[in-house]
Amino acid sequence: MTRKRKIRSTLALALLLGLTAEATAAPVFFHGAIGCPWLNYPSSIQSSVDANKQNSTSSNYRLDTTLGVFIPVSWEKTLGGLIINWTYDKFSLEQQSSQTSQFTFGPSLMRFYGPTPGAGLFWKTDIGLALAHASTSSAVTSLTSKPGIGLLAGVGYSFAARNARLLIKTEYAARLIEMKLYRTIVLGLGLLL
Repeated sequence: MTRKRKIRSTLALALLLGLTAEATAAPVFFHGAIGCPWLNYPSSIQSSVDANKQNSTSSNYRLDTTLGVFIPVSWEKTLGGLIINWTYDKFSLEQQSSQTSQFTFGPSLMRFYGPTPGAGLFWKTDIGLALAHASTSSAVTSLTSKPGIGLLAGVGYSFAARNARLLIKTEYAARLIEMKLYRTIVLGLGLLL
């Protein structure tokens, strides 16, 4: 009887240690990307953007970043977790500049098709709370939008890079804020640690 209890205690401890190790080994995902042209802008900066587009000396740059923590879920080769997505977009001219920042925070699901989780082809979907901030230097105005819904969906491929997984993906981001849809497409390069 004592031997059975020892075996049960050992098995229970091994299971507990295994679950703890898996929880503490939750992978961290990060990627940065240059975004393709926005299909539309928040209305507070649209007039400034239109003016800049008509001037050949105008410049435009965008930055899209995603940071998240993922843990394996019961579905084979699937990771789930929380993400924070941030897009910064600036359109500048000598006389004026306009910029917008958009955040999405919420749950994420990443499904892999490969020999091991984190390798091979994958799709990824994020949905969460979206926030936007827009400002223009010409009008000296700043607008913080009401909360909305953010949706990001993408496909890509990942392969081993030493102890991490290198990700290449294309992602479509849509944010519904104040009943207006702001969209962009990004080509991302990331790392799954």
